[in-house]
Amino acid sequence: MLQFTWHEDKHAANVKNHKVSFLRAALIFENEIVEMIDDREDYGELRYVALGHVQTTVYRVVYTDRTTERFTSSAHRRPTSMTKKPTTVRYTLTEIKQQIAQGKDKTRADAPEGPKEDSKFWNRARVVVPPGKTSVHLRVDSDVLEWFKKQGDGHLTRMNAVLRSYVDAHRR
Repeated sequence: MLQFTWHEDKHAANVKNHKVSFLRAALIFENEIVEMIDDREDYGELRYVALGHVQTTVYRVVYTDRTTERFTSSAHRRPTSMTKKPTTVRYTLTEIKQQIAQGKDKTRADAPEGPKEDSKFWNRARVVVPPGKTSVHLRVDSDVLEWFKKQGDGHLTRMNAVLRSYVDAHRR
């Protein structure tokens, strides 16, 4: 299962400096992303720059991938005797959505735009499709589709959530 891990102090700094919560940023991995290896400098580990969307907003996330774990923050400092050990949290996508539903997403609507990606990014980037997602052509009643669309952006994601709830309820 995909896990996201970060240090809370790094998360707080990102909210302060960029006005975007790691909770929100991690949601890009629910959908297709465009990513490339981040070789701007030697970080001592393999890092990626990814562009992905949450509803209608595109986010730029720098992360490391440690087998089945995705880290939205790759900055790790060794604590010294003068510093406290950072608090590390780990969430699944389901737990992240629960945190957001509880109002813990501190992303602000006035978050500044990220840097524009240059031709180097687009020439080297690849599309990554999340595991377990399949594109299908589905015929539904017009009024059902219209109802979901009236709920706002992300109607296909909500339709999938309804189907997921049905399947989960009937598996038990």
